[in-house]
Amino acid sequence: MRKLLAVAALVGIVVVSLALGDVKIAHGTDVNPVDGIVKGVWRIVDSPFYVKSNPANKLEVPTGETLTIEAGVAIYFDVPYSLAVRGKLFAGGTRDNRITFSYRDGGSDRNKWGGIILYSTSGGSTITYCNIMNAIRAISVYGSLNNILTFNIIRYNSAGIFISAAEGNTITDNEIYECSDSAICLSNGSQRNDIYRNTIYKIGWITSSPSDPVWGKGIVINNSLTRLGGPMNIDNKIKDNTVYNCHLSGIEIDHVRTLEISGNFIYANHQRGVNGTGGNIYLRRSNDTYLVFENEDIIIHNNKVHSAARNGTGIYLQSVRSLKISYNDIYLNSFAGIVSNHTYDPRRYWSGWRGFSAVAQGQIFRNNLRNNGATRTGWQAWDNGESMIWDDGSKGNYWSDYNSTQGVDSNNDGIGDFPYTVPGYKGAKDAFPLVNPAFFIVTTMTTWTTVTATSTMYRLTTTTTIPTHTITTIEVPLTRYTTTFTTWSNTTISTTTTTYATTSYTLALTTFFATSTSYIWTVSASATTTLYSTSYTSTTTTTTTTSTTTSTTATTTTMTATQTVTPRRCVIASAAYGSELSPSVQFLRDFRDHEVLSTFAGAHFMKVFDAFYYSFSPFLAESVSASNSTRAAARALLAPLLGSLHLGQAIFRLSQPRSEFGVLIAGLISSSLIGLLYASPIIALSAVKAKDERKKRGVSLRPLGLVWLGSLAALGIAEAMFFYLGETATASFIAMVSTGTLVLSTMILAPLLLLKLIRRFLS
Repeated sequence: MRKLLAVAALVGIVVVSLALGDVKIAHGTDVNPVDGIVKGVWRIVDSPFYVKSNPANKLEVPTGETLTIEAGVAIYFDVPYSLAVRGKLFAGGTRDNRITFSYRDGGSDRNKWGGIILYSTSGGSTITYCNIMNAIRAISVYGSLNNILTFNIIRYNSAGIFISAAEGNTITDNEIYECSDSAICLSNGSQRNDIYRNTIYKIGWITSSPSDPVWGKGIVINNSLTRLGGPMNIDNKIKDNTVYNCHLSGIEIDHVRTLEISGNFIYANHQRGVNGTGGNIYLRRSNDTYLVFENEDIIIHNNKVHSAARNGTGIYLQSVRSLKISYNDIYLNSFAGIVSNHTYDPRRYWSGWRGFSAVAQGQIFRNNLRNNGATRTGWQAWDNGESMIWDDGSKGNYWSDYNSTQGVDSNNDGIGDFPYTVPGYKGAKDAFPLVNPAFFIVTTMTTWTTVTATSTMYRLTTTTTIPTHTITTIEVPLTRYTTTFTTWSNTTISTTTTTYATTSYTLALTTFFATSTSYIWTVSASATTTLYSTSYTSTTTTTTTTSTTTSTTATTTTMTATQTVTPRRCVIASAAYGSELSPSVQFLRDFRDHEVLSTFAGAHFMKVFDAFYYSFSPFLAESVSASNSTRAAARALLAPLLGSLHLGQAIFRLSQPRSEFGVLIAGLISSSLIGLLYASPIIALSAVKAKDERKKRGVSLRPLGLVWLGSLAALGIAEAMFFYLGETATASFIAMVSTGTLVLSTMILAPLLLLKLIRRFLS
């Protein structure tokens, strides 16, 4: 009977530990201010944040205030509010620790909350490394200047990023997909905005019935306020983006002046209208009767444009003046490669329905036009433009059907002997057709360099000996390469000035691309620097520079920079739970970074643990993530660990915050529980099978007990050396050895003690 009771008790321990691992810990912060105002800092220790209804029926960062959101924070909206930013928002996640904005229940629902809306014109906001889901529009910018929107994942929204009457915004390196309307839209007179290196796909949907409405545009520039003389969007750039599988157009523009579309990969975008008017790139006419041409001064250069589906066109020109299309690879588009179309304008041709060209002063040269027009054999292009030129005076375009239909190159100069006749009512010609394709488009290659970190404090001390001085400190804003520097002149005698600033390091992206001119390769490189934030541990470096002023007196500037490094990831738990944003993974990270690492003993134990853990965890995590069954098994194995650490965290928080005694007690209890819970099956079998007295008595625990006591004493000596004698190197070494030994011996000793007690009970 006693054996059965012992076995039942041990089985109960295992079951309870598994249950503890799945318990939802009640934590987080409700956001429901009476006045609807939010500001200050939303910290990871208070996450997740639940936005609930409030008497003001709004959520707003007021003018002159800033809301800062730390990396890893999750914000869930219970109500359909927007986060309206009239001051400044800094939502700075990292590559490995993103910020989440979503509806409380997540999923693929759209229109559950209003999204983030930026109104401020006084200072740009930063939204980087965020996941934004379930909104009407993920990010809207109304008249706001110089915002940084980078490295975000935007999914399951009606629209991604909407810019209205705004200037100087940077929209780079975002991944936008599975939104139902558009990914990025500039509208209503937006100027000098950069849309670079975004990946856009699966925008819109096609229903089962052809008569049902369909949406889905990748990058849109238009005028949504009015179709009657609306404001033009001026001097914007669309560069190095990848846009595919959008259900109307990859890029669609109207009301545009001075636009560059270059270096993009645009393919497999659909079209469901007539005459190929959608597809990959569409310069459209919205029937604004106040404008003769709705697009002017457009450059389309160095793009891959291919595989427009469902009667789609590679580049469709409906209303544009002053256009240059060059060095593009245009192929396998269903309707045609390039179409220069015409339309009816009653102002110019009022006597009857006489069409006129809405495409004028265009030049198209050195493009590859190959294997387009599957629905209309031979339609590499269609020209009904007003003044279109299909060469640059010495070279034209490559036409994949040229050799078989129109001519040869008898002198082998790469130029066909006869012009190529471009299909269309005008009978336009390419006077210098290329007989071989010019493959000048090369896949973009990127290299990433990570440089630490955030919350970096610069202390800049300037000591001078020249009379009458002025000190000027300049803080370069976040999301640029940042530094703090001081300029001075006519300094006072023996004056020391100390200034402080907070800045951030950078993530550098270098892009290499190649182009060909006259079949000779040239390679150029460009580098773009974008900020991101990391946190927690820090190291200090000091740099001293000496310079000589115009007088004979030397000035010495000493800069001490405290530099924060990225916390290491919980890779196995992330693989088991499928995301670093999982509550279980977030708990492990928070407990480590904000509690264990806040103490001397905990920090030195983590040094030993990290060296061991990261020697094998990446390989094990790859195996865990291989299938659902391995992830489920890993979660079951992690359950006792999570349950033990939850109890250890509770004990730590009951003690004096961040106390050495608290982390010691929490560590010993967690280690004991981990040893007990994982060894319970072995203990049960050993207790049941023990038959003779010698086995029931078990082995002596005295040597292991002496190791445990010695480790505890050594840890006490290390702390005394560190806190009272100021000895760091020796104390750190002793602390790392003693904490590792103490935890390991506790994990072994606890189940052996329990086994000895059970055997004594059974005897």
